[in-house]
Amino acid sequence: MNNHKSFNVNQDAVLRNSKDEVLILKRTGGKWMLPGGRLENDESPKSGLLREIKEETGINECEVRGVLNVGLSESKNTFLVTFSCYTEEEKIVLSSEHEEYKWVKVKDIDKHEFSFEEIKEIIKT
Repeated sequence: MNNHKSFNVNQDAVLRNSKDEVLILKRTGGKWMLPGGRLENDESPKSGLLREIKEETGINECEVRGVLNVGLSESKNTFLVTFSCYTEEEKIVLSSEHEEYKWVKVKDIDKHEFSFEEIKEIIKT
């Protein structure tokens, strides 16, 4: 008998460029968010994050620098992991999931409405 509860893992990236700006994406018809998504069963956290960044932004080269935050959404059975990342690529090719992107200074992050407002505090760390 298996009594283990299973959880999904969602990952996102506070992705900075050489100007110390953070990349944010706007979901089609929605609010701002960070690049990222769900970890697949056969992926390592790093490879899953890099796959999601490439799928959503077209960025091929990205350095994963560490974990900024780990949270849990029990209602969705999901762990939420936010990574600090760096890229020198600034040309973005958006996926069909998003309608807009911006590179923004951290001091301007509060001017944007996010899917989860807690993201703003994580970005500022």
